[in-house]
Amino acid sequence: MELLHSFNMVQYVKAKIRIGHVIDLMITSEGHNILYNLHMSCMFSDYFVVKADLQIFCPPRQNKTVSLRKYDTINMTDFSDEFL
Repeated sequence: MELLHSFNMVQYVKAKIRIGHVIDLMITSEGHNILYNLHMSCMFSDYFVVKADLQIFCPPRQNKTVSLRKYDTINMTDFSDEFL
């Protein structure tokens, strides 16, 4: 845990989710509250299920305007002469 704290990281699963061991990791940067409703639910085999809701920010999509030229209106001879 000292290594996590040295990098300003937080481990959220503190309880034993398997008989005898804490093995699930839910780690984020300290101060970034993206995990909500973290809880352990029913036991599955010899493990508990760890669930959490994530709140992740996605930037809005930017609209782009693209103008195209109609291919069939291009004079291919004039077009190729520009490159030669």
